[in-house]
Amino acid sequence: MTASATHSTATPTARRSRYAVVGLGSRARMFVRALASSHAAHAELVAFCDVNSTRMQVHNRTSRGMYTTRPATSQPLESLR
Repeated sequence: MTASATHSTATPTARRSRYAVVGLGSRARMFVRALASSHAAHAELVAFCDVNSTRMQVHNRTSRGMYTTRPATSQPLESLR
């Protein structure tokens, strides 16, 4: 039995992993900054959410200058009821 393998010289299209940060407590800033800077070539922040509307407002403001497209944000939990 003979097996023949073909190798393609074409490189696959690089796709970035997509991330959502759920819970915007004290550690969230570390993850958001990493996704926006040192891991930006391989990762994309697509959304973040928190039940605390103040935390959502803070992350909305701070994310404006970090990304070419802003991450989607969720509505505060109480507005979804």
